[in-house]
Amino acid sequence: LKETFIIQSTIPTLVIMPILASEAKGDVDFATNVVTMTTIAYLAVLPLWSLFLFLI
Repeated sequence: LKETFIIQSTIPTLVIMPILASEAKGDVDFATNVVTMTTIAYLAVLPLWSLFLFLI
């Protein structure tokens, strides 16, 4: 169960954030960049977390 919570905490940010930023007259470019960067980071970090968690 602990592993599930840790893996879920590494998922990318809310992908609807650019739409919400647009509706709230916020910075859509920044919101899009945040979603993109966290998705890329997730793809890099997930295998490392999985390896680490299952070696414990």
